[in-house]
Amino acid sequence: MSLLYQGRCWKFGDDVSCDGDIVSLELAFARETRPSVLREALFAHCDPGFSSKVNDGDLIVAGKRFGTGHAHPQAAYALSAAKVGVIAASIPRGHFRNLVMAGVPFLTCASQIVAGCESGDRLVVDFERGTIHNKTRSTSASIDPLPDVLLETIRIGGWKEAFRRRLQNG
Repeated sequence: MSLLYQGRCWKFGDDVSCDGDIVSLELAFARETRPSVLREALFAHCDPGFSSKVNDGDLIVAGKRFGTGHAHPQAAYALSAAKVGVIAASIPRGHFRNLVMAGVPFLTCASQIVAGCESGDRLVVDFERGTIHNKTRSTSASIDPLPDVLLETIRIGGWKEAFRRRLQNG
């Protein structure tokens, strides 16, 4: 899987919760895992109809504590189902782990990048190199990417595929 994303910026603020903002708490309690159901519910509370507007390769840009609250994996699975990447000022550790587990590419510690983007901007993000180019505003920035071991898990689609390959290869 390529970790070069090109798409529209969808900007959210600080304290976007796993259980209520990214997906509904009811889906977490129901332990929903069907990608089609989770994709349809993505950000429905914040932006009804979001799932019909977002495209593969689009970027979620958020402030501090993206994925706050209980680290229900349904939030990460929903982002994975939508095939979006994430750029955030900060991500709590539970949601950080779930994003890796679900194979969602992301960059964190990106406060300056978040401040320089608005919803609708066209972005090109290379998650392996940590480079972000805002085509709308003609700006570029770079930050440290994730460690290679985490990028490899994300690149192959998350923990299930990583585990399957490990079993296959002994």
